[in-house]
Amino acid sequence: MIDSIEYWLVLAATVVVFWALPAKLRYGFLALASFAYLFTLEPAGVSTLAFWTLLFFYVTPTADSNARFGRQILAALIITILCYLAWFKYIPPLTHALRGETGYLAFAIPLGISYLTFKLIHYAIEIRRGNIQKHSVADFASYMYLFPIFSAGPIERFDHYLTHRELKWNRDSTVEGLTRIVQGLVKKFAIAGMLLQPLFVSASGAENVTELLDNLASHSALDVWLFMCLVYLVAYMDFSAYSDIAIGASRLFGIRIMENFNFPIIAPNIGNFWKRWHMTLAGWCQAYVYMPTIGLSRNLYLAIFSTFFVIGLWHAGAWNWIVWGLYNAMGVSVYLTWARVKRLRRWKHLDGGMWRFAGIPVTFLFVAAGFTFTVTHGMSGVYSSFRIFAKLFGVDLDV
Repeated sequence: MIDSIEYWLVLAATVVVFWALPAKLRYGFLALASFAYLFTLEPAGVSTLAFWTLLFFYVTPTADSNARFGRQILAALIITILCYLAWFKYIPPLTHALRGETGYLAFAIPLGISYLTFKLIHYAIEIRRGNIQKHSVADFASYMYLFPIFSAGPIERFDHYLTHRELKWNRDSTVEGLTRIVQGLVKKFAIAGMLLQPLFVSASGAENVTELLDNLASHSALDVWLFMCLVYLVAYMDFSAYSDIAIGASRLFGIRIMENFNFPIIAPNIGNFWKRWHMTLAGWCQAYVYMPTIGLSRNLYLAIFSTFFVIGLWHAGAWNWIVWGLYNAMGVSVYLTWARVKRLRRWKHLDGGMWRFAGIPVTFLFVAAGFTFTVTHGMSGVYSSFRIFAKLFGVDLDV
């Protein structure tokens, strides 16, 4: 959306009107303005969003912990929205894989469907737990439709949204928001677009992943490592730029949205990386996948692999993303096992100093290697990913 002049015009006009209105009308207006703008982008999908918003707003309170059938109502709501997500995002690729065609299921994925689903599940569960303060339909609708974060996140928590809103216009918040937007634009168009993208050819000898695959045998392992490191850096700059712009645009309305990135490229280990990368997704999965799995199974590794399976599946219903998720699960499992060994043997000297700094390039390269499984998404399947991954270690699978 940020590539469109209409987005910036709508943002500017909406901010001005928002602060000009009486406080009691602002979030109703923000919800309507956001809905109207999103409707122009995708009428059918956004209209369906209105149904889900009203359904969860009016039905979820009946799932309160004191309600007679509260647990059953909560389960029904979550299963229903997950089926909706699966119908659009996971059944078409599964059908394509089984039949070689998508047939009547080959329709576009509704805008922001993954974010919508996770936000609704969070809302239903926290209402059930009694963790959401009293709110109006305007509050909830503005949370669901807020257009700066609608399609690219962060995955805002409703309780955080309600408690991080300003009642009066604040110059400092506006300056902070505009500064954050500029930072995002610099990341997106200057660093990722003008600096890193041209390096693909000069550093690795391949302009894109298709060219890399077509000439993989002629590339050295170093070429492929350089290519994947640049893929990682571009992905980070691009995605964090969208988050910066979304957070900055929300600050113009006096809303402080949750942070999504915290310099993951300097993470000293893979466990720390996942506290810095896509933090709202990782936090959601920790709360609603990892902790319940630990509680039921008491198995750390089952919880880790379940969590990263969901993280991979959340991105796309494709083997590329699932393998990427399991790859990260393996990395986190190995790291936690190593951390446990260090703790039992009291190797405290390995936790600081040069050893900590040595972990930064190791973690960086591990994450970059993992992007081999996502960079080929939508191409010739996961086998192409394994070809690139093997080439990182000098192995040609086609030989």
